[in-house]
Amino acid sequence: MSKKLNELLSKFTKEELISIIEDLSSEYKEIEDRLIMKYNVLDVDDEIKKNKKYLTKITRKYGMGRRFVNWRECGSYASEVIEVLDNAKEYYNDLYKPAVVVETSLEVISRMINALDYMDDSNGDIGDVINYAFNLIDETCMDVEEFSQEDKKRLFKKLLNEGDKEVYDGWSDWRLQAISNCIYFCEDVKNRKKFEEKIDELIDKNNSDDYSKNYFIEHALNMKLNLYKYVEDNEKAQKLIEENLKYPSFRENMIIKYRDLKDYKKVIELAEDGEISDKKYIGLVHKWKTYRYLANKELNNVEEVEKLGRYLFLNGNMSILEDLKEIHKSDWKEYYLGLKAELSNDSRYKNYLYIDMLIKENDLEALLEVCKKDIRYIEDFAEILMEDYKEDVEYIYRVYIERISDMASDRKKYRSVCKVIKNYKKLFGDIGTVKIVRELKAKYIKRPAFIDELSKI
Repeated sequence: MSKKLNELLSKFTKEELISIIEDLSSEYKEIEDRLIMKYNVLDVDDEIKKNKKYLTKITRKYGMGRRFVNWRECGSYASEVIEVLDNAKEYYNDLYKPAVVVETSLEVISRMINALDYMDDSNGDIGDVINYAFNLIDETCMDVEEFSQEDKKRLFKKLLNEGDKEVYDGWSDWRLQAISNCIYFCEDVKNRKKFEEKIDELIDKNNSDDYSKNYFIEHALNMKLNLYKYVEDNEKAQKLIEENLKYPSFRENMIIKYRDLKDYKKVIELAEDGEISDKKYIGLVHKWKTYRYLANKELNNVEEVEKLGRYLFLNGNMSILEDLKEIHKSDWKEYYLGLKAELSNDSRYKNYLYIDMLIKENDLEALLEVCKKDIRYIEDFAEILMEDYKEDVEYIYRVYIERISDMASDRKKYRSVCKVIKNYKKLFGDIGTVKIVRELKAKYIKRPAFIDELSKI
């Protein structure tokens, strides 16, 4: 509330304020709805009904799915829904009745998922509301030990059945997240059994394509694994991991276990099997090779370390360069030239890796060649190259300025050019800069905006 409004309202009596609110509510129906929603505190079931009713009013306001809602309206809709969630959170904080915040949040999630069909969520507002609602449920259920037996029973049942709703069709991550908080209720053995059965049921019902199905199953099994860890059933947890090594997260879990036990031969065995089973997925292959590399390093298998290290380095792992350098102390110069040749000639070659290696090895001659081939790099490496190749750097810088000046077509781009000229000035001083500016003004005399920006240098 602003100071001015506060001063104004303080002049009125209670009766006058009531009258003002009644008048405004008559004129603006939305005010009445918001006041009732925020300040009319009811018992648990009526409070939930009130929140659902208000959510319906909000949804109706934005077309109820009968029209497409643009991103601006989508943002407003999301803001109004968050108010409902915040009020539910307040209710819980004040009265310690968890059902209101959990069930209101679940209602919001369902409505938000439906809204994605007819709203432009390019700003991510709807997704943010969904995540906020899930977080509220999670924060609330973490306090499960303080719940009454009635609340425990009610909310476990509600959460357990949430994943069965059609609204989650096509949204597998949210389907699993919707039931994930059942875990907090699983100190009770009966609840634990029901939760396990529900996970298995969802896995059996999944009819996605192969990739999506495997993704869903892996995440569902991880939920079961988290359950076993939560209730400290280590035997079941280990058995589940061993039975599901075809899923990368389970294989990695097992690898980490053996790594921590210093059983590096077992790590290598699991990693090699992973490379074979996941050969279609280059990212996973790199991961398994990395584990194998580190295990061989611990075993001092120099030949394997060198072979795997070279592969990993050439595929982007810069940190391994030092290991290769140590292995090739006696022939580093020759080996380094081989790395340079392979990187510069490989169609997969990433410029950043090559450049990082050149800088690490202080190979300024090769770095200069990079800048000659792609003059855009001169801004990044001019200072490094200045001491040994000042004339070359200045020449490349001038060519670069000429090129970007020729391509500039509006004031924003003219300013970018001038920024580059200012960087040039820091390196080479006023004389060369004045000459560049003079030449550009003469060349682009028909671009007054450019001349204006050049005059500011």
